[in-house]
Amino acid sequence: MKWLRNREIRKLLCIMLLITMAAVVIAHAFSPIAAVAAGAGCLLLDILFLIFVRRQYRLLSALGDYLRRVNDGEYALELPDNEEGELSILKSEIYKVTVSLNERSEQLKRDKLQLADALSDISHQFKTPLTSMSVMTELLEDSNLDESRRNEFTAQLQLQLKRLTWLTNALLTISRLDAESVSFRSTPVPLSRLIEKAFYPIRISMELKEQTVSVQAGKGTLSCDENWTAEALTDILKNCME
Repeated sequence: MKWLRNREIRKLLCIMLLITMAAVVIAHAFSPIAAVAAGAGCLLLDILFLIFVRRQYRLLSALGDYLRRVNDGEYALELPDNEEGELSILKSEIYKVTVSLNERSEQLKRDKLQLADALSDISHQFKTPLTSMSVMTELLEDSNLDESRRNEFTAQLQLQLKRLTWLTNALLTISRLDAESVSFRSTPVPLSRLIEKAFYPIRISMELKEQTVSVQAGKGTLSCDENWTAEALTDILKNCME
């Protein structure tokens, strides 16, 4: 019996036996029958108390095993009992903490997956400006290219360089988002400007493919983070173009 190895329980058991012996001695001074009755009554109380202590010790041992499993990452959701008492309250609180830890663990897993997806999306979006810059560099090498087109392609290169810079900063922003140290800036943006900003990075590629896009934005506005929303629209347009 492991519970008897507990020093405090052994000490308590010794005290109870001493009290029982003292009760028997005192009762014997009155009569042998009183001594037997006192001894039997004390022993019965001792046995009942030990049964209670044993039960409580088993509950504590079970809670200890449960906490060890939680510490090992085994979030087995056991329903708390409906009994009264301090141990039942403790078990209920441990259950609540376990549920909370399990939810946080699952949320962390989802956050990691979302972060991986976001990094993958950003990496994919790097290809668009790099492809455009490669095409425009080849076009600029043409000695027969007129000056106006050369200036246009040069401006496009500068724009794509700015976009690459923004995407690089976006990677840093994602890491800050993961640390919950940044938030999006939502401002009213004219739809025409937003669509133009989204379309501009793939304009040359669409011209080379002899593709056109029809825009009917009107004079409305959209409350959003302009850069992130434009980047998302660019990705959609690029997929349509391809």
